Amino acid sequence: MLLSSGGTTALLCFGSAMLHECGHLLLLWAFGTGVREVSFGAGGIVIVRDGCAFCGTWKESLIALGGIFANCLLCFAAALWYDKENTQTAQVLLVVNGALALLNLLPVQSLDFYRVLDLCLCRFDVPGRETVLRRVSLCAVVFFALCCAALTVCGVRNPSLWAVCGYLVYLHWKRS
Repeated sequence: MLLSSGGTTALLCFGSAMLHECGHLLLLWAFGTGVREVSFGAGGIVIVRDGCAFCGTWKESLIALGGIFANCLLCFAAALWYDKENTQTAQVLLVVNGALALLNLLPVQSLDFYRVLDLCLCRFDVPGRETVLRRVSLCAVVFFALCCAALTVCGVRNPSLWAVCGYLVYLHWKRS
């Protein structure tokens, strides 16, 4: 986004990503899980907890979904703002947060919903869990790439979308 868009859009993207990560931190705090270290990078956030604080499958799933919840709240607020004032900033905020929420709902390694899927498979002691996770992640990446290709064929030229596709391929490949 920094390379292909103006300063305001890039700032809204950065701010939305930071608030996404704050959603995870807020739920960690709400469940009494201590955080020893937080580091930010181009690929998101790394949260190091105090000790081995596992909260249980359902709480861990909610923590993993915390960023998506934050993006959905921001999306809702931006929609109300856009409905009232019809500003471009509200529209960009709406699209950015909707896209971040949907992206993190993909079961691709390193994204939020992948963690939820992993927790559920562990909880129900699914045999071959790692293989199932790798295959689901691969299917999600291939599906996303096919959607990008279909949009391109239909005339939608969005370099950011292809950059995200490349990032998802990289995430899957890095962990496989």
